[in-house]
Amino acid sequence: MATPVTPQTITIVEDGDLTIRLFKAPKRIPNFTMTARGRGSFLASFKVSRDVLAKESAVFKAELRGFFAEAKSSVVDVEEGTVKSLELWFRIIHNAMTEAMYEIPIVEIWEALAVADFRDFPETMLNGWFAKWLTQMDYQTIDLFEMRQLLYPCRLIDYECGSSVLPEAFAYMTRMLAYKSTKHITEFNPTSHYHLHLLGNEVR
Repeated sequence: MATPVTPQTITIVEDGDLTIRLFKAPKRIPNFTMTARGRGSFLASFKVSRDVLAKESAVFKAELRGFFAEAKSSVVDVEEGTVKSLELWFRIIHNAMTEAMYEIPIVEIWEALAVADFRDFPETMLNGWFAKWLTQMDYQTIDLFEMRQLLYPCRLIDYECGSSVLPEAFAYMTRMLAYKSTKHITEFNPTSHYHLHLLGNEVR
């Protein structure tokens, strides 16, 4: 039997007026489109500002300012994202960054991009954080497998907003992969969000 997960309580802003609760999405029943009844594991709760979420995400705005039940509730449940990827976005949009966010693993960057896609957060807001994350990681010292995982995040965020760091990082990693790989350069997506990928002609 799996060990129960202890939910995390994360305060993004002390005077927040909204709690976002993250649940693990329940497994889908084979051969059916419906999900199993009930929610998955309760993973974390985040204390945030309703106004900030509504301002930065069109999806949250529709839920929190529209005719959905969430508009009248102080608690909103979600199933998209991971604890770290949601925390990253909430800290970015609330201007409440911590040093711990510059130490998250590569997979959480992909999860954050998936959250941006689902919640309509602008990827441009990741620019400053991601450039610093790459610098602190010292991308010139990572191995080839890690480089393959970073190709898509570097390219996507660079396309969206530009940066002095991201084009250099993408160029360096593609050059190293070309010189040191024995096969064609391919990216690697460490998540199940298979719709996130480079276009076929973007790695040369």
